[in-house]
Amino acid sequence: MPNSSGSSVKLTEQKEGTQRPVRTCRKSAQHDLDSSEESDAQEKYGDFFGHGTLLPSDESDVYSPSTCKSSSCTSEESVSAGIRTKGRQRVESNSDPDDPSPPHRNQFSSNSEDHIPASPPANQSPATPANQSPVTPANPSSSLPARRKGSSSLIKTNRRLRNSGQEYQTLSGKIIKGRQMKPLPDCRMKCATKLNSERRQDIFDEYWNLNDFDLRVIFRIMCLRKQKKANRKRDPSSGRNRTCTLRYELEQNNSRIVVCKKCFLATLDENEGFVKRALQNKKQSYSGVTRTDKRGRKPSSNKTPQSVLAKIHEHFESFPKYVSHYARSQTDKKYLGADLNVSRMFKLYNEEGNPKTSLSVYFREFQKTGLKFKPPAVDTCNKCDALNQAIKQCKTAEEKATIKAELDAHQQKATNAYNVKRADKLLAQEDNTKQVVAFDLEQVLACPQLSSGETFYKRQLSVYNLTVYNCSTKSAVNYMWSEVEAGRGANEIASCVTRYINEEVAEPVTHLTMFSDTCSGQNKNSHMCASLVSAINNHPSLEVIDHKFLLPGHTFMECDQIHAQIEKKRRKATIELHHPRDWYNFIRSVPYKTSNLIVREMRQEHFLDYASLLQQKKDGPLVMREKNCDGDHFLFAPVQWFQYRKENPTTVYYKTELSSELAFLKMNFRRRGKLGSNSLRPKQCYHSPLPISAAKKADLLSLLPQVNPLYHKYYQDLPTDNSGDVDPDCLPKDTDVAEELRIELEL
Repeated sequence: MPNSSGSSVKLTEQKEGTQRPVRTCRKSAQHDLDSSEESDAQEKYGDFFGHGTLLPSDESDVYSPSTCKSSSCTSEESVSAGIRTKGRQRVESNSDPDDPSPPHRNQFSSNSEDHIPASPPANQSPATPANQSPVTPANPSSSLPARRKGSSSLIKTNRRLRNSGQEYQTLSGKIIKGRQMKPLPDCRMKCATKLNSERRQDIFDEYWNLNDFDLRVIFRIMCLRKQKKANRKRDPSSGRNRTCTLRYELEQNNSRIVVCKKCFLATLDENEGFVKRALQNKKQSYSGVTRTDKRGRKPSSNKTPQSVLAKIHEHFESFPKYVSHYARSQTDKKYLGADLNVSRMFKLYNEEGNPKTSLSVYFREFQKTGLKFKPPAVDTCNKCDALNQAIKQCKTAEEKATIKAELDAHQQKATNAYNVKRADKLLAQEDNTKQVVAFDLEQVLACPQLSSGETFYKRQLSVYNLTVYNCSTKSAVNYMWSEVEAGRGANEIASCVTRYINEEVAEPVTHLTMFSDTCSGQNKNSHMCASLVSAINNHPSLEVIDHKFLLPGHTFMECDQIHAQIEKKRRKATIELHHPRDWYNFIRSVPYKTSNLIVREMRQEHFLDYASLLQQKKDGPLVMREKNCDGDHFLFAPVQWFQYRKENPTTVYYKTELSSELAFLKMNFRRRGKLGSNSLRPKQCYHSPLPISAAKKADLLSLLPQVNPLYHKYYQDLPTDNSGDVDPDCLPKDTDVAEELRIELEL
């Protein structure tokens, strides 16, 4: 019912047991209705030219009670009556068990959804909806809803679509239709006869193809001209006392056509409020140049301080870094250890009490450093990867079919190699004179292994493990040593294999078949050939040794299962490994099949110098020739099968395929002269501990407070040299192998 103050009673509010009317301002409501066109513009573009908070287009642009010029309207009355408030407005949604969204999540109301709530029941407070308890935030700031995940990218996308006049969807799900040129209304200036529809469409497309808010403002300003208003006698009390008027112009055929305001807005599909704010913007500038859009230019309030970023980069520098062993001359890229990742580094960063930051900021700064994580030792087939990539890039069906046939042939060749290995295993199980083994070197084991995260920042001692698996008895022997005893080149691998042959292969075995990968620095080289020539010559029962190679990238063997079992148990174990012998004892406790693994410790007297058998300066009885017995160039790369026979120990038989139908080729390793009884017995390779880098020893000594005191002297007595740090998983450069690789490349 109306009252004397010009207000109407809409709701009642319970306060202290009495009911009092809550009044809404009729003038404020009328002001809101009269400004619907202005509100529509603010809904799309925000309050850029006026005062107040700049809002995104998908948030409610609503009026504050302070904008009402009626003194009878109060803030308390307006808010209680449901009058919209400028800025963010919180709407509590009813809890719906069928609604997957959380009931406590805040939502934004849009202008289309804003309404004055209906009167509540008499026994319920007007501020509390039915079947819902009132929500009173403890802190006013807590009523602001949290920004939804991914909203930043959506806001940027919506801004781009909005500035180009395309349709978009707000965060609340409201669909904002795209801009379209509207038909011209009938006007007294006859604008429809001045502009044809094709030219109007060109103007519309040119305007919205600007894709920029500031350029659109400049476009509109250039189409407006202010001219002096004609002198007319008007009643001073009418309030219509303008001194100038605006002239709207559009260009056609290099001439400016004057049109009316409605036709101008219909052509560009803009509203009058938007044009007024552009003029107000220009009027506030002393030079007459419009100001640029200032929305989104304010520095972020949660920007990470420079001091925190500096601390993050300081943490990056604390980790040991390695350069590539093979490509150090082509690149200066540095690598972190394979046991690290960004999540683990971030966890260590927080454990050290550094300034708090987020994982996303930490990862962003890590990407700026250019550091890479050394990939774990995983065999992948380069040829398969290259052919699969080539198939994706094919443009013709014929080319794709050709590459696909090549890929199928390569994979069939790998399958055949596995079939050969399976057949040999079956023969060995049926015939006790045959034995099949597979051997492979495990990824480097670091020592000491401590529970403290400090070890991630330190260079550690490398421990090596070569596993030889007997496919007949399903037992494995692990030959282990540290980098102080020996390296892990061709001599070291050959020494482990020959020790296995001498100690583990006994009568009645006369035929030994070995399978390995094709690593040229360890398994397929002249050092390994010389060692097996020596082994077949000195073994009491062996008549034939076959060394077969699986295809690169297709070399999965039983040794890999054993290595995975070791790594799995190490991850679950809580013990610390302070000394290389702790690693030996730990692997002895790893179960595999029906028993635990066997470990043989390799000392320096076990490593033999098989390279000396091939060197003429040391009176070596063997020689590595460049041509085979048929006069053809010999290359290690295509060889898939080496065979050594006791009847002719200095002749190496080889094939380029694992086929029993293909005839063997011959390679004579014997140097001219007679072979003595001990001529094929190499000498010891090392006579003193090998030095490590000074930087690595310094890191090891810094870990001594966490190491058992019994082992302090071991680390303190480690010899050092001035060598730099290289990737611990890269093979040491072997001059003999490098020379063979150079010859292969030249040929």
